Amino acid sequence: MSLQAPKLDDRTFYDLLEEAKRIVRERCPAWTDLSAGDPGTTLLELYAFLTEVMLYRINRLPEKAYIEFLRMMGVKLAPSSAARVALRLHRNEGFTRRIEVPRGTRVTVARSAEGEDAPVFVTAAAVTLEPDRHSATVLAHHCRLIQGEGVGVSSGLAGQSFELRNAPVVAPTGDELDLVIAVETTETLDERVASLNHGGATFRVWREVEHFARLDGDEHVYVADRATGTITFAPAVRAGGAETGNGLAKIAEALAAVPPAGMRICAWYRCGGGPAGNVAARVLTVLKDPIPGLRVDNPGPAVGGCEVESLDNALLRGPQELHSLHRAVTARDYEAVALREGSVGRAHAVARADRWRFAAPGTVQLLLVPELARTEQNLYSKEQLESAQTEEALARVRQAIDERRPLGTGFMVDWYRYKPVRVHARLVLHPEEDLQAVRGRVVARLCELINPLGNHPLRRRLHASDIYHTVLNEPGVLYADGVKFSIDQAPDADVMAVTNDPFHPGLWYAAAGCRLFRTMDDGMGWELLQKFDGEEIEKVVCCDGKAGLVAAVSVLSGEEDVSRIRLSRDCGRSWTAMHELGFRVNDAAWLDRGGAAILLLATDEGLFQLPPESGPVPVLVEPKNQSLGFYAVVAVDAPRIGTQVAVAARNSEGIYLCPDEQLEGFRNIGLKGQDVRVLSAQCVGPRAFLWAGLAAVGGAEGDGCLRWELRRDPGEIEGWRSMGSGWRGGSCRAIASYGEHVYAATFHAGVLSMDSAEKDPVWQVPGIDCGLPLRDTERLLHRVHDLAVASPLPEADTPATILCGGPGGVFRSEDGSNFRLVSATIFTEHVTIGEGYLFCSDTHAIETVHDATT
Repeated sequence: MSLQAPKLDDRTFYDLLEEAKRIVRERCPAWTDLSAGDPGTTLLELYAFLTEVMLYRINRLPEKAYIEFLRMMGVKLAPSSAARVALRLHRNEGFTRRIEVPRGTRVTVARSAEGEDAPVFVTAAAVTLEPDRHSATVLAHHCRLIQGEGVGVSSGLAGQSFELRNAPVVAPTGDELDLVIAVETTETLDERVASLNHGGATFRVWREVEHFARLDGDEHVYVADRATGTITFAPAVRAGGAETGNGLAKIAEALAAVPPAGMRICAWYRCGGGPAGNVAARVLTVLKDPIPGLRVDNPGPAVGGCEVESLDNALLRGPQELHSLHRAVTARDYEAVALREGSVGRAHAVARADRWRFAAPGTVQLLLVPELARTEQNLYSKEQLESAQTEEALARVRQAIDERRPLGTGFMVDWYRYKPVRVHARLVLHPEEDLQAVRGRVVARLCELINPLGNHPLRRRLHASDIYHTVLNEPGVLYADGVKFSIDQAPDADVMAVTNDPFHPGLWYAAAGCRLFRTMDDGMGWELLQKFDGEEIEKVVCCDGKAGLVAAVSVLSGEEDVSRIRLSRDCGRSWTAMHELGFRVNDAAWLDRGGAAILLLATDEGLFQLPPESGPVPVLVEPKNQSLGFYAVVAVDAPRIGTQVAVAARNSEGIYLCPDEQLEGFRNIGLKGQDVRVLSAQCVGPRAFLWAGLAAVGGAEGDGCLRWELRRDPGEIEGWRSMGSGWRGGSCRAIASYGEHVYAATFHAGVLSMDSAEKDPVWQVPGIDCGLPLRDTERLLHRVHDLAVASPLPEADTPATILCGGPGGVFRSEDGSNFRLVSATIFTEHVTIGEGYLFCSDTHAIETVHDATT
C-alpha cells in the first residue's frame, strides 16, 4: 500500500466554528446568544472561513513538494495531445484555376455546442490543386498556430528559462514544426544548419531534447516542459576533476551551448489540443480562412485528443521512470515508455517467443490500446477504438523504444484488435425501483467490466458468473436469468477451408466467404483475422517446416477463373505479399527445399511454384502436354523416402509423382480414367502413403479413395490399393489422417472414418444423430467442404481433434463419430478470446422487469 501524505491541519470550517463557540462558553459566560443572527457569531464565522482558507493553502505544501520532487527527477506532466484528422479538399464545380492551400489554413465546424468554443483545426502542410486535380487529402491538427512569438532576450548566462505565452504546447505529433525555438545569430551558418529569417534577422533553430546528457555532437539544444510552456537552456555544473580535493572542477561549465547575450529568442509552436477536438466525421466543413473555389470536409472522425496529465498520474509514473533509468529492459519499462505517448491509454508487453513459435528469441511484443475520453457508461465501441489507432502514435512509440532498448533486442509494437461482446440478461427488480434507471446503471457496470481501457487484468475469457456477480451487486436487483453472450463475427456459415497450425496447439484457421478467422483454443472462440472484400477464400495452407507461415488462396467474386495468393509470416496477423493469377488455383501445398519454404500451386494452367520473395514460376510435369491442368497437389516428407511431390491431373489424366524436391522427373503412376480431385499424405511411423479421393457423378455413392505406399526404390512399389469398402456419401472432398486413422469429408454423408491398419479396412459412416447438420431425406447430411486433424501433444493423454467445415459452420469431434458446433455466435457459459485481441462492449441487451410475485 502506498504511503498517503497527511494533511497538515484537517480541521474544517465547522470544526473551527464549533471550537470558537466552545471557547466563548468557557471564557465569556455572559455571551449567551450564539445563534446565526448574532453579530458576534457572524464575526466567528468570518474568522473561521479565513482560517479555513489559510489551512487550505498550508495543506497544499505537500502538493507543491511533490511537483518539485518530480521536477528534480526530470519528470514533467505530459501535455495535452492534439486531435488529428484527414481533411478532404474539393474543388468547386466550374472553378478551373489553380488553388493554393497554405500550411496553417484553419477549418472548423458549422455549429458548435451551446456555450462551447468551436474546435479549430490547422492544416499541417501546404497543398496545391492544379487545374486537372479535383481533390486532395491533408493532415490537420486541433490547435492554434503561434508564429514567431518573442519569448525574451538571452542574458548569456547558463540555466536561463523562458515562458511561452500560450501554454500548453501540444504533445509531439511526429512533425518537427510542433515546437520550434530559434535564437538570433550574427554568424554565417552552414547550409546544413537549420535556420530561418524573421523580422529581417537570421535565427538558428535549436533542437529539443529530454535532458542534457548524450547530446550526440550538436550542443544547440534546450529542454521544454510543454505542459507549462517553459523553455530551459543548459545549466552550468562543476563536473568531476582531479585538480580539486573534493573531486569537483573549480569552474562550472555549461552542459551544452548557451544563447549569446543580447540575442532574441523566438518560438513557433502549436498550442491547445485536448479531447474537445475528437469530433465526428463530416462536421469540419467551414474554412475560417476562405479560399476561392475550395470546399472541405473530414471523411473520418478526428482522434487522439487528450487532456493534460493529472498530478496523481504523474506521481504514479514518476517513480517508474526513475527506476527505468531511461532504458527499456523489463516489460514494465516498455509499457511505461508507451504510456508516455498521450494517444496510448493502455500497454502490455511480453516476450514474443513465449507466445509465438515464429518469433525470434529476444523480441518484445508490445500491444497498445488508444486513449479515449471517458464517457458516462465507459462504452467504447470497436469502431471508436480502431479510429483512434493511428500510425503516427505507433511511430512515436517505436522511436522512443528504439532509443532505450538494449542492443540485440528486437521489438514489435502494434495496436490490439477487438472482439465486441453483447450481454443478454433479464433482471427482476424490487417493485419500487425505476426500470430505466437501474438498467442504465447495470449497463454502465457491464461496460466497465468489458472495457479494454479498464484497470482490471487482461481477460482471456468471460464467464456467466462474472455477469451474475456484476449485475447482482446493483442495489434493487432481486435476481437475474437468461444470461448469455453474443458476438457479431464467427465462421458460422459457408465454411470452405479449415486447417490447423502444426506449431501452435489449439490454433486453427477457417475461411467463410471473404472472411478469414482464427481460433487459439480448438474452436471455443473465433476472431476475425482479415476480410478480403470481393473475394471468396477457398484454401488456407499452413507450412509444416516454418512456424507462422500460412497461405490463403481466393477467387474473385463473379470471376472464378482469377485467383489471388496471399502470404503471412505471423500466423495471419498481417499479410505481406499478394499475387494475382489470371487463372484458377485449385489446390496448394508447402514444399521444403533446403530450408526454404516453396508454395506449390495446382492450377487450371499447370503446376506452379512460388519461391520466397518471387512470383509464380511454372513447373514442367508432362512434356507431351505442357498445358495440362491439375486439381490437387501434395508434398510428402518422410525418413525412408525423403521428399516427394504428387499432383492429380485434370480430365482424368491420372497421378504424377516426383521423387525429390527439385521438381524434376515427374512420372505418371496410374489412375488414368479416374476423376481424382483430392490428394493427401499419411505417415505411420517410418512408412508414408499417398491417398487419392475420387469424385462421384450425380447422386452416385462413389468409389471412395485409393492408397499408394511411397517408396524410395521404384522396384518396391506395390501400386494403388482400393480403399472404398463401406464408402458412402458421393464425392470425396477432403482427406486427413492421424496415425493409422483416416477421415474423409463427403458430399452427403458427413465425415467418414477408417482404421487403415486393419486387414480389410472399412469406412465407418456416421449416424444421422452425429451432430452434423441435416439437409433432406435423400441426402441426409449437408456436404462437408474441408476437414483437418490436429494430433495431441506428446505428453497429453487426449485424443486427436477433428474440425470440419461446411454450409452450417465449423464442427468439432474427438472420435470422428460425434460432432458439435464450435462456431456459434451465442454462448451461455463463457466466451473466449485469442492472443492479440481484447474484449470490448457491444450494445448490451438488458431487460428489466418488476417482481410480479410482490
